[in-house]
Amino acid sequence: MDSAAVLFILAVAGVVSIFLFALKGLLDQVPDVIDFARHARDAWRRFKEPETPHDEQPPPADDEEGPPSRRPATTRSSSSSPTRTTPRAGSSRDQYA
Repeated sequence: MDSAAVLFILAVAGVVSIFLFALKGLLDQVPDVIDFARHARDAWRRFKEPETPHDEQPPPADDEEGPPSRRPATTRSSSSSPTRTTPRAGSSRDQYA
């Protein structure tokens, strides 16, 4: 009788562990499913909305200001070295972007 109880406990523990493993696998996929649903919703909205050409933008109203003025370019001294503002091609950050 004791061996049957031990086997029953081991069987229940095995079933529970398999269930938890499968549940964890499903829950790990939830963020990807939500991300895919967001992309699909955005694509559907772009499909349903008529696309307006960029050339046919309405003229600005009289009370609006024009485009912002550009700042004059600053000159660098020859002693300063140029700095890179963008990551190098093939870096680990843009492999998964």
